[in-house]
Amino acid sequence: MICTLLHVPIILLSQSTLTEFINCIESVIFSYPGSTIVIVGDFNQLDMSRLITDYHLLQYVATATHNLNLTDKMFVNQPHVSGL
Repeated sequence: MICTLLHVPIILLSQSTLTEFINCIESVIFSYPGSTIVIVGDFNQLDMSRLITDYHLLQYVATATHNLNLTDKMFVNQPHVSGL
């Protein structure tokens, strides 16, 4: 599963939209065990801690991507995928 996400701080992401996003990821993980999940995008101030903790996602972008902020990120659930 590969998905992209753009979180615009001016337009607050509703809890139901975030829940639907999480449900989609959860559905793929449970329907296709061992599948690779890749999530990339501009997350701005969106809190991704639940996804990182609950679904063991690894964040591969380690340097600032916009001025001094790390807003563009790449999350994967398989460590060997870091070379994408």
